Amino acid sequence: MAGQTIQLNEIVSSNATIIEDEDGDYSDWIEIYNSSEDRIEMEGFGLSDDFDEKYKWIFPSIKINPKSYLMVFASGKNKLDYVASWDAIITESDSWYYHVGKTEPPDDWAESLNPPYGWNVGKSGFGYGDNDDNTNIDETISFYARKSILIEDIEKVSKIIFHIDFDDGYVAYLNGKEFSRVNMGLEGSLVTHTTIATDLHEADIKSGGFPDPIIIDMKKFPLNEGMNILAVQVHNRSLSSSDLSCIPFLTVGYNFEKLNIRDPDLKMSLPNSYLHSNFKIESSGEKLIISNPIGTILDSVSTGLIPTDKSRGRIQESKTWSLFDSPTPGSSNVTYSYQGFLSDPNISIETGFYNLSQNVNISHQDEEAIIYYTINGTVPDQNSNQYVNQITINKNTVLRATAFKEGWLKSRTVTKSYIFDNDYDLPSFFLTVKPQDFFHPDSGIYVKGPNAENSYPYFGANFWKDIEKPAHIEILDSNGDSYSADAGVKIFGAWSRGHAQKSLSLFARKKYGPSSFNYKFFKELDYDNYEAFVLRNSGNDWNSTILRDGYVSTLVSDIDIDRLSYRPSQLYINGMYWGIHNLREKTNEHYLSAHHRIDVEDIDIIGINNSAPNNFELIHGSSADYYDLVEYVSNQNLSDQEKFAHISSKIDIEEYINYQIVQIFIDNRDWPGNNVKLWKDNRKNGKWRWIIYDTDFGLGLNSPLIAHELNTLKFALDPNGPFWPNPPWSTLFFRKLIQNNSFKNQFINTFSDYLNTVFTPKNLNTKLDSLKNNIFNFIPSHKQRWGTM
Repeated sequence: MAGQTIQLNEIVSSNATIIEDEDGDYSDWIEIYNSSEDRIEMEGFGLSDDFDEKYKWIFPSIKINPKSYLMVFASGKNKLDYVASWDAIITESDSWYYHVGKTEPPDDWAESLNPPYGWNVGKSGFGYGDNDDNTNIDETISFYARKSILIEDIEKVSKIIFHIDFDDGYVAYLNGKEFSRVNMGLEGSLVTHTTIATDLHEADIKSGGFPDPIIIDMKKFPLNEGMNILAVQVHNRSLSSSDLSCIPFLTVGYNFEKLNIRDPDLKMSLPNSYLHSNFKIESSGEKLIISNPIGTILDSVSTGLIPTDKSRGRIQESKTWSLFDSPTPGSSNVTYSYQGFLSDPNISIETGFYNLSQNVNISHQDEEAIIYYTINGTVPDQNSNQYVNQITINKNTVLRATAFKEGWLKSRTVTKSYIFDNDYDLPSFFLTVKPQDFFHPDSGIYVKGPNAENSYPYFGANFWKDIEKPAHIEILDSNGDSYSADAGVKIFGAWSRGHAQKSLSLFARKKYGPSSFNYKFFKELDYDNYEAFVLRNSGNDWNSTILRDGYVSTLVSDIDIDRLSYRPSQLYINGMYWGIHNLREKTNEHYLSAHHRIDVEDIDIIGINNSAPNNFELIHGSSADYYDLVEYVSNQNLSDQEKFAHISSKIDIEEYINYQIVQIFIDNRDWPGNNVKLWKDNRKNGKWRWIIYDTDFGLGLNSPLIAHELNTLKFALDPNGPFWPNPPWSTLFFRKLIQNNSFKNQFINTFSDYLNTVFTPKNLNTKLDSLKNNIFNFIPSHKQRWGTM
């Protein structure tokens, strides 16, 4: 029966916005349909993109109901943790052991299988002050509760979801390991019975809401076969708080239909759970097959090239396949269908710099296709100019063309830029955007807008908002290489946003086009795959040399230090000259993954600045190891060689010394209380390394005639510096490490070596002259455009 009734029903090979998986990713997906009147067990069925390997991915035990659908994400994640049934193993009114925090609980209160002596037993719904508690307690700063839970067949557990209704902060533990906290300081930091919450938080349930779900990572916080302990501590904002609430929930998802379970609260937000194959679908098209357990191929389809966020599927589950503009995951394919999608129109002349007017033709291989075009940066639609005759172009112009045909999906938009000024001895970037997205006086992201403050850097301006707009980027390199892609663009930077010329960050995302920029932006690097890049206005150096930060990065290119590659470039926006920009890498997990050949999941990144809570912010991964490092450095005498050896196992000392030397030598005055990022490989034996970036406040930017008089070494070791730029917390590591003689000697010797090599006047001038010569011929045009330098 299954051979006649299980079929492939809908495929999306480039999912950008249609549906996200439980990880928040937009992966390819395949929809399976059971057309029979019977429930079908799928265990042992195979799904594959290879006829020679029919069981490339095998279904777990899961049943598809009659006339029903099953989604499989073709993500390559190989997940079988589909949730077939949810069991509310802890819910409101369950009995817990609890302790009102007048005293500190025992050290093992959150993990011991035996409850602490003298603790009370009460029903969940603990608290006071709201007249809705099941167990009323005395007014207190803190409250502790723990509950034993029996979980058998843990290999069949797919997910564990924690919810807690609380007021004002909490820390939660599974078998003694902290897995979640809110309003209780840094992850892993000490919390005692007198610790107050860092912020106010009202309970949700009393006002008709429900707390957000917390997915417990079962790899980091594994279950025990049999008895487990869930423990929570809830803290008030102050002793005078009028109320306290604590209602924990724990819901377990099983990959089979478990009997004798409690249904979760209907208000509970439980995350979607999907199957994931161990392969992805080639966006250019490939064959997909589904087979039953005895080797019979039940169905197959050649996907062909499917545009982003479109699907190929059966029209209402019939034998007829078509393209759909609006995919319907988990339901019948009843939306409007198309015969196919049009190929790109052809524009006869390529993007480039020209001296004479150009006659441009636009054509399409389908003679019935109608081509529409624009020259103002907007994406053409059927209200745009219809192409009829050759177009003569004799001034800076961006030409965009799209093909349309009744019953077919429109083509992609093709964009070409024609420039009749300057030349391209520098890499040239051509950014095309909808003009209103950048320059509308009220909503454009490049303008001040209606809410900007009157003085620099114009806080409240549109360009301070974190808004991304669609764009098309073309690159014409000085060696003739070219590249183009649809992308997302944001305004980038901090106070330099206030300059007339702003920095831009470009992002490759599937919802626009490719998921990465496959171009060799920097010839000295051995990779050509980028998730993002930056076109920088040189920051604080904008009205000075516009190469200061790039110069520092180039100067230290042979030193073991994490730095950002640099190339000067020129930018055009919608055909208008936009001046010199510094092409830079973007400091994120993808940058580190590419440079150090490690997975992004294995990277922790911390940002340090004086405006962040606790003076640092988590950028990626976990902050627990960094917090432990700060605690150790703060409380230990690092002149002790044993203590220093421990720190040396946590910090890449050689790289840290290099980092300090460079910052001190260049006299960076926007550091060390700002513009600091450090990272580590969070696997075993990973060490913290520092990234040097945004050094444009160095090399005498301010008061260049007397900048050399500042003792920057003393500045970097100051125990009592001002809030900006070198407060005491920012000099802590260096002050503590310099107490150790071996570190001090290594620092002195390394600095001496660099003064005789990297930092010799000859080398400094040679590198500077080289970079100056790269942009020298473009400075007049840049000054004419911006009136600065």
